[in-house]
Amino acid sequence: MSTVLIGGDRPLRGCLACGQADDHPRHSVQVDPEHWADFHLDCHAASAPPCPECAARIAGADGATGADLLQHLLTPPKKG
Repeated sequence: MSTVLIGGDRPLRGCLACGQADDHPRHSVQVDPEHWADFHLDCHAASAPPCPECAARIAGADGATGADLLQHLLTPPKKG
């Protein structure tokens, strides 16, 4: 599977759920004192069991990934 990178100084990391390596938004989870697991936010929200933190962060993103998801995360919520 090919993906478009966001670029800049964003590190390339793999997603434990889907196995794809890219620079898209992640949730890093500490699995023990010395090891971390990285997940795409959308993959972790859809995992079993789903991550409620990731689900809340991508709410309203309408399936966006990569740069579009990053823009969603950086845009302040609309007041109203």
